Amino acid sequence: MVRHGALLDVPNGSQWQAAQWTWKLVVWDSVFFTDVACNGYQYEQQYAFFPLLPALMRAIATVTSLPLPACGLLISAAASILSAPLMLQLTTSVTGDPQLAAAATLFLSLNPASIFHAAIYTEALFTLLSLAGLCCLYVGSGLRRPFVAWSGVR
Repeated sequence: MVRHGALLDVPNGSQWQAAQWTWKLVVWDSVFFTDVACNGYQYEQQYAFFPLLPALMRAIATVTSLPLPACGLLISAAASILSAPLMLQLTTSVTGDPQLAAAATLFLSLNPASIFHAAIYTEALFTLLSLAGLCCLYVGSGLRRPFVAWSGVR
């Protein structure tokens, strides 16, 4: 193994060739998410980072043998893509206007902050889970009662 930066072990040899591009995307907070996925919470400053993304990264890497950064990118991309139909359904249900709902979904996808949905950050996963919860609350489904009960809404 070769040390990448100060925190992460990176495969060498032929494995490095396949994984090199993904490790180049591990910058800023992605370093912490990837390190937590790799080694768990070791330092106090890492407690600021939401644990679901690193747990999912590690689970997918264990099952698929993909490098951790590729798993993080896969999760962020999937969450971002799955957020669009939820946003469309939620805004259609709340506003009753399909055109307004389509515009809101387009703005969600194309806003400048969406760049963080393409990185190993929790923003895409948080957006997906938030929209899923709001859809259960406003659109209605079999999951509505537990969400309402957990939220304390009467």
